[in-house]
Amino acid sequence: MERRVHTAGGGANGDPLRTVDYALVTLTGFAALMALTNGVGTPCVLPDGRPAVQMLSAVKTVTATLPPIEQQLVQYGSTDLELLPTLKQMAQELGAYTRTTQRATDVHGADVARRSFLQMYGWELACTGPDTYALRSFWEWQSNGSLLKYLVRCLDQSNFPLGRACFVAALQEALQLLHVLSRAGIVLGDLKLENMLVDEHGHVKLSDVDGAGLLDASLLYATQAVAQQAAVQAAAACLDPCAAAAAVWSAADRLFAEEAPYMVTDAYMPLEMSAYGVMCAASHQHLLGASLGQLLGALQPLLLAAPGREVCWALVTELRVLATGMQTPAHTDRPDLPCVWAQLEGIRARWAV
Repeated sequence: MERRVHTAGGGANGDPLRTVDYALVTLTGFAALMALTNGVGTPCVLPDGRPAVQMLSAVKTVTATLPPIEQQLVQYGSTDLELLPTLKQMAQELGAYTRTTQRATDVHGADVARRSFLQMYGWELACTGPDTYALRSFWEWQSNGSLLKYLVRCLDQSNFPLGRACFVAALQEALQLLHVLSRAGIVLGDLKLENMLVDEHGHVKLSDVDGAGLLDASLLYATQAVAQQAAVQAAAACLDPCAAAAAVWSAADRLFAEEAPYMVTDAYMPLEMSAYGVMCAASHQHLLGASLGQLLGALQPLLLAAPGREVCWALVTELRVLATGMQTPAHTDRPDLPCVWAQLEGIRARWAV
């Protein structure tokens, strides 16, 4: 049942080894309660009488060996394990996940947060060898894998109208996730197609939020108040209140997060990050456009050379123009989310027949 689906790190430079496995796990305590709350898993009772839940899960494991100085601290009982720099580094993603999902819950409510972010059910720290520790966390499994692989499969369908409809619908879901992030003042430095996962129904969720930065809470709530006021004033003047509020949020999306994201894929890095080490919600348009553009650029020659796939090539070419437009060097020049949505909706409508 268990199989390895991803491996990273663990090189000669001493980086922790990171793996992801698909496995049947038995959860107890709060983790079991979390699984039941989300309607997943099968309740069972362990031999010692404890209630538990069995479920297929994505098991993320971070493994690292303590450097000599930390080994000595542990040996002489000079510090608690959780205070060691190596273990704190191993737990970075869990900390980022907690902060990010809490912010999303505070702003949007628990239901939206659950629909937008991959759910984690629990974690455990185990000593696996001399001075070696493994931090395992248990996450919901998304059967369609990454959004990148899902989009490729959409275009590979023999039923092209269905495939292109699923392709565009998945991109629209990705834009909705960017909307959730924007309104919550969350900036994901490593946002890309590979870090969005797709379930059996084609629903897209955010994964791997390690390196997230947050807009200052007071600034976020001030933006909410100004947007609401703008909507009220627009309605009183018989103007579009939604457009008035969206304009306020579009301006706020250009404000840099107080916490700079500490993780980003170099190939997709926007100028504001490479030049100044900062990012904002508008950085998401660049990140999504860059990762999507790279995929589409790789698909174009393959589709052009494949007999009967010319129509696929035409759709991919049009989408690549959209992706390129999302990658303006200056973050202030990038199209806002309503603009990108309108362009994608236009593509969907043109390809609906």
